Amino acid sequence: MLAERQATVEAGATVSLSDTLEFKTKDARFPKTYLQASDKLWAFCLLCRVYFGARHVLYTALFDSMQIVCPLIQNLECVFASSKKEGLLIAIQAMLAYQSKVQAWLRLARSTPVTTVVAAPDFSRILEAMESQTYDSLPRVPDQWMEIVKAQVAVSSIWFVRGSTKGAH
Repeated sequence: MLAERQATVEAGATVSLSDTLEFKTKDARFPKTYLQASDKLWAFCLLCRVYFGARHVLYTALFDSMQIVCPLIQNLECVFASSKKEGLLIAIQAMLAYQSKVQAWLRLARSTPVTTVVAAPDFSRILEAMESQTYDSLPRVPDQWMEIVKAQVAVSSIWFVRGSTKGAH
């Protein structure tokens, strides 16, 4: 159903605020699969398109980056075949990286009369981390988020946290 609505929007239909709110997910939990992580990023991208328009610098930069990164997120299933939780954590880190970059861009843009004068966010570090499989440059997931993730997914004995391991107690 969401795909049909997206096709309608992309075909040029007029979108109201209530239509935009329909695209928001009511399930704010973290993704449990790589496909869900990728889908959440695409939904975020679509929300930016609906709000700003298809030619806006934020949307085009986000779309171009996600065309590369979303398949790489799904590829984490192969890269982390023996440690799904570690791979999902990296997917969440990539999602956090996009969120952080867009939030920084929005803070800068709100101080201008027209947002198109603000240069597009630079997503190159996210791309580089995902393409090279060197995930250290992705942001660390806050501890409060980790507690939610642990509660949502069956807890294993060890969780990966930026350069160290933590026992899940």
